[in-house]
Order: sequence, then structure tokens, then C-alpha cells
Amino acid sequence: MEKAWLIGTLILMLLLGLWLARPSRSVSPPQPSPAGEPEAIALPMVDETAVGSGILKDYASDRSDGRGDVQLMERLLGSYFMLVKGDAPLPLASNATIAAAFRGENRSRMALLPHDHHAFDAEGAFVDRWGTPLFFHAEAADHVEVRSAGPDQQMWTDDDLVSGERGVGESVER
Repeated sequence: MEKAWLIGTLILMLLLGLWLARPSRSVSPPQPSPAGEPEAIALPMVDETAVGSGILKDYASDRSDGRGDVQLMERLLGSYFMLVKGDAPLPLASNATIAAAFRGENRSRMALLPHDHHAFDAEGAFVDRWGTPLFFHAEAADHVEVRSAGPDQQMWTDDDLVSGERGVGESVER
């Protein structure tokens, strides 16, 4: 009698386990569209250009000055290094190629700034608030010094504004 009770209990436990392991009927699998393709899942749209536009929001505006502009540009470069991974993620040939990388011509095809951003001139190079192309100097694989010619629009003079550890030149009003 004890043996029959033990076998009955084991059978009931087995049935209970099978019942609990059955697939849930409350969640239905995705249904194919009439063409036989599964329906696409709507994903939120992500605008990568918001990253750079947010950082350069005050670039060359009345809310910033020349000193702040080169600091904002340096911050943008730092964000680029964090977002675009790999060996030598930034082409360091010239202002124009660096600017193109920010418009999406990089290994990740990620545009951090729109093509019509006010930090670019008509030729597509980064310019300072006075319209002079910025100068970029790679100090390390992940750090680039940014130099603005300043209000005299002549590079390598006393009023140049330089980012980095060597300090940024005096704050200059527009």
C-alpha cells in the first residue's frame, strides 16, 4: 500500500511539473504580415548629431567667448574619441578631414554634427567665431589640441586661443 501511494505521488508530481512547464498561451508569437514577412518592430529614432550639437550649442555665440569656444571644441573631440572606437579613430590629416569625420565620414559612420552646423565654413572646415579655420594638433592618440587664431585672424600670434594642458589664452570678446 505504501508503494502504491509513493508511485501515485510521483506520478502527480510529474504531471504537475509538465503542466507548469507548458508554454504560456497569454503571449502570442509575432504574426507574419500578408506578404509572409514578420512585422517590423518600431525602434525609436536616434539622432547622433544631437551629441555634437548639444556640446557646441553655445559655440561662437554671445553665451561664450573665444576661450570657451576652444574648450567646447576640445570637449567635442573627447566625446568623439569615446563614441568612435578603434585604433586611430580620428583622421588627423587636416581640419577638413577632421570636420568630415564629425559629419559621419568615420569608421562608425556616425555623424556627430549636421552638415550645416555653424561651426563649419562653406568649404566644410571647422572655423572659429571670427571665421578663421581652426588648427588641430594631435598630442596623443586620444587627445588633440585645438588652436584658434583669435580676433586678429592670424595664426601663431599672441592672441591665439589654445586648448589643452598648456592652458587657454586670455578670454577674448567677439
